[in-house]
Amino acid sequence: MSDFIVCRKLKLTLLSATDVENVSKHSKSEVYAKVTIGDRKTGKKVQTTPTDTNPEWNHQMEFIIAAKQIHRNSGLHLLVELYADRARGDRRLGHVYRPINELFESAVEEAGNTRLALPLKTDEGVTKGVVTLEYSFGEETSVKKLSSIKKLVNTGAAMAVGVAITCTTGLDLETPYRVFDGPEIVGEGSRGS
Repeated sequence: MSDFIVCRKLKLTLLSATDVENVSKHSKSEVYAKVTIGDRKTGKKVQTTPTDTNPEWNHQMEFIIAAKQIHRNSGLHLLVELYADRARGDRRLGHVYRPINELFESAVEEAGNTRLALPLKTDEGVTKGVVTLEYSFGEETSVKKLSSIKKLVNTGAAMAVGVAITCTTGLDLETPYRVFDGPEIVGEGSRGS
């Protein structure tokens, strides 16, 4: 078994959304997005400023994805969920779902950065807005795998750092911190590998 895995870096910029439902009757909504690849439990939370129906983020993020999960219908997908930040509890406004292999095929056709405007679907399947994003895939590269014990320690250390920062500053940080060199690879242990 090899200590390396062939990967590609997905550079993703969540640009904006338009015509999103305003769930606040008396003020502007604060809409935030959660961006997840595959079934990862920890997504990236992207905040915005209050808006009526057209939030803008222009937020850049990167994911490292196992190449074998990109080149076939592996079930690996991008999920962007929009929520209204409310005092009585956040409300899910809708989601965008797109298989990673479809994103890759579009990027190959565009030969570089690809901009997509995707319909925002409610849980009932009704289109209520549009999410615009831009992305590109890097070249294939070999990346050293983290051992299972390092992954466990890395996750535990990241949680401890996050809790310590949240307790001392009041900031809610959802971005994991790296303790060991080497990326956490999306799709490394996914089904179909």
